[in-house]
Amino acid sequence: MIKKDRLTSLVILLVCAFFYYESFGIRTSNLSAGLGATFFPRFLLGFIALLAVLMFLNTFTRAAKAKDLKEQEEKPDEKSPLIVWIIFGVFAVYILSLNVLGFILGSALFMFSIYLILTWKKRTTKQHVLSFGGMFVAAFVLFFIFEKLLQVYLPRGIF
Repeated sequence: MIKKDRLTSLVILLVCAFFYYESFGIRTSNLSAGLGATFFPRFLLGFIALLAVLMFLNTFTRAAKAKDLKEQEEKPDEKSPLIVWIIFGVFAVYILSLNVLGFILGSALFMFSIYLILTWKKRTTKQHVLSFGGMFVAAFVLFFIFEKLLQVYLPRGIF
């Protein structure tokens, strides 16, 4: 498990470096004042890279503990591969329906779908309703940040 985490963190760092390099190709208008269209992707890439570095460093502290405790690995859930493919399918539907539903409604439904897939039997109906409201607000806040602050236009949809 430790070797897999080290490899994963290195792959994530390489992907972040690639996308950071590609972010220099993002066109910005001279009329936009403020942070610009490249700020948010670069901020996220930096944050993800920081988490990958922390994950890499964490493997060394776990390796030291594992020598003393003979770490036991948990068996993966049998449904895990199926859930991953279902999430990929939901993501594809989200991408394809984004122009029809718009960013706010499409993103809220996408986040809620993933939430339901991962936590269906672990929550009550009231918690599901509150979660959907929170995800709708989160999608609206992201829409506001991109549209108003970063001036990056998102799909509006027909709704």
